[in-house]
This record gives sequence, C-alpha cells and structure tokens, in this order.
Amino acid sequence: MPHSLYRQLLKRPDDGRRRIALVRHRGVPVMLAGLRQRSRYVWEPIANWHAPGPAFPVEPKHVCPALRSISLEIPIAWWRTGMEPPSGRGVRSVETSPTYRLRLDGDPEKFWRETGYLRTIRNMRNRCKGFTVAINHPGAAAWTIRQWSQKWGGDGDEASRVELDERIEVAEDLEKRGKHISISVFDNGQLVGGSSNFVHEGDLVAGVIYHEPQYRANGLGVRIIDLAFEVGAARALKTFDLGGKADYKKKWAPEDGTRSRVVVAPLRVQYMRKVASTVRALAGRSCTWMLISAMHIADYGAIGRFAGTPL
Repeated sequence: MPHSLYRQLLKRPDDGRRRIALVRHRGVPVMLAGLRQRSRYVWEPIANWHAPGPAFPVEPKHVCPALRSISLEIPIAWWRTGMEPPSGRGVRSVETSPTYRLRLDGDPEKFWRETGYLRTIRNMRNRCKGFTVAINHPGAAAWTIRQWSQKWGGDGDEASRVELDERIEVAEDLEKRGKHISISVFDNGQLVGGSSNFVHEGDLVAGVIYHEPQYRANGLGVRIIDLAFEVGAARALKTFDLGGKADYKKKWAPEDGTRSRVVVAPLRVQYMRKVASTVRALAGRSCTWMLISAMHIADYGAIGRFAGTPL
C-alpha cells in the first residue's frame, strides 16, 4: 500500500478505538502501525486484509520483536507480503491456507477443461450474454464492497462501519493509481453485480465479489470471475490470484501460494488476559511502550514505560 494512502487512513477521525504505534530499534524507526481496538487486549492493524501486501510499514527483520514490544495481542493479515510469516517468541499462532493462481499468458480454458469446469463457464457466458460490462465504472467499487459487506456482515457496529469506509477508501484510491480494477455487470442499465480486484506486482488479485441474489440462476458469480480472467489477460498481467478460503477456487486455478493469519501475543499479554485483575500492575512493570496523546511510541532496544489511560 502506498505510504501516502496509509497516511490518509491514519489521519481519519479518531473514533476512540484507534492508536498509532511507532516502534524504534536503537532509536531508528522500524515500524509504524495504525491499530484498532477489538477487545480489551486485542488490537488489529488498520487496513488488515484491505489490500495485498504488508498491513503496515515495517522493516521485515523487525516484524516480530517490534510487534512483541507493543505488549498487545495483534492478529495480522499475511497476504502477498513477499516474506515468510513471522515465527518464534511472541507468535501465538499461525493459520496458513493455500491460495489459487492461474497464469494469464497461456490458455486458461486448458486448465478448466482438465478440472471439468469449462462447460459450466461456457454455459454461464451464454446465460449472461444479454448483460453489459463496465470497467472502473464511477461508484462501482463502493457499491460492490458495501453490498458484499451487507451480505456477509450485516449493518455491524460503528467500528465495522468505519472499517468498511476505510476499505472503500483504499479501493477507490488505488483505482486512481491504476492499482485497482472494478468489474461491473449491468442488466438494462441497473448495476447487478461486480468484483473488486487489485493489481499487485504484475498480477491481478481478487478482492471481493457480489451479485444480486436473483441472478444466481444466471450464474452471474461464475461470469464475474470469468470476466476477471479476461480483463487480466487484456491488460497483460501475469496471473490471476483468486486467493484462498473457498474450495470452488480449485476449479478455476491450481494451488500456488499461501496466505496466513498470524497472531502475535507476548506471554505476558496472554497471562494478562487470564488474570485481568493484575493488568495495571503488569502494564506498569513490563509494557515497553509510551502513550503520548494518540501516539504509542516504543523502543524494543530499551526499556520503556507506560503512561496515560489504561488500555
């Protein structure tokens, strides 16, 4: 994610559950992470899963000790970072799943023929041939992401709505930079389905997808994915990365890559969660960060102190 875009996210109005962690090693900044409070001890990076790549600016070799120094439980999206998930002291868990990716410089239909899915794809092309398609239609990214969120998460609380707005801001900003592609399908001028896709390191990467329920019989979901392959090939991108977490993707592309959810939680934080009554005493002795207004500053190369309102 471009630093200027990340800066925009950090400067959004504070809803009372956001902090910025600046971590230094021997006085040199090695990590800057916006964090959103999920529960008393769990803080998730702002923009987690919003776009491929690292969830925040960080020097790779300092990921684990920097996060550990914040003394919180932090779940991190590890998605197309170009690095192995962090391991070692402070990493409580790593959940890794395969991702599916197909090259676009050949004939995708050859793979679909092998998986027996080509007949289905062609059938859905015919069922959707009366629809029209638009690329980067104004407002399409926001519509697709909001409809997808409504389908899978409902209205949600205020924090969820703020996160949704951030996700839309990321997509729309990247689209202006040529790093995001919205694919939209219209029926008689009415927007009925679409997908949000990223351009990342020469690949097309799937974001979210949605279509109106009444178009399920048309196979619109299949057609939208099929369109992504067409768009990626037309733009001379290398592959289409569909991500993971769904078995149907095996029909579209071979397994190629992984993504992970990493939870960093120092032992003392795990203990604090179990013994909540001692949190103030433990924070005063062992937290290695300083709270200055809305800014957390830590130096894991030295012992810091904790001040201000308890988390």
